Amino acid sequence: MFELPREPGVHHLEISDPPSQVTLSLPPDIYKETISTLVIALHYAGPVMPFFGSSLLKDLIEPGLRELGAIIAAPDCQAGAWDNERSEAHILELLDMLCSSYPIDRSSVLLTGYSIGGIGTWYIAGRNQDKFSAALPMAANPPPWVTKTNWTLPIYVIHGLQDELFPIQASRDVVTELRGQGVDITMVEVDPASHYETGRFYRPLRVAVPWIRNCWSNKE
Repeated sequence: MFELPREPGVHHLEISDPPSQVTLSLPPDIYKETISTLVIALHYAGPVMPFFGSSLLKDLIEPGLRELGAIIAAPDCQAGAWDNERSEAHILELLDMLCSSYPIDRSSVLLTGYSIGGIGTWYIAGRNQDKFSAALPMAANPPPWVTKTNWTLPIYVIHGLQDELFPIQASRDVVTELRGQGVDITMVEVDPASHYETGRFYRPLRVAVPWIRNCWSNKE
């Protein structure tokens, strides 16, 4: 079995089966509690050099969600985009591997992502609602089919008001429809924020921490 690191800090993992790279952040008190929480973060688009996900983890996800004290995994996309069956299978395999190696409570797992990672969050979480306890897509429009599913997963949407790549109105429309169906959904509009101003998402992400904790506690 693949041996995962035990020391707190940020680690770069080369996984052979299937071949992939994952940036992993382990909190200082990972073994002080009997139950650990998990965040899986899906990166934005770009030339996927080895450990491409590390920039999203280090610059946004870990600082924004540090109060959670969670294990954070940022895999590299192996399939060109996150919203396809190959990427979906990769994330589910990663989830199983982490849960079998660390003291992770499967009712305390968040899937998040930015840009194409946000699209992937909608896609993977929507198709596997029993695998996650919450989803948090950022700077991404949801696929139209999500309003046709029996959506039960709590979801927190963060979107820049001036996003020039994924106009915010598409997200608003889906959020409104899902809310009308009784879905536990929150939407935060970041003003001003264009699609490429990732740093502006730090504070809204940090504000989401109590919501995430509440989702995890409700799953216990």
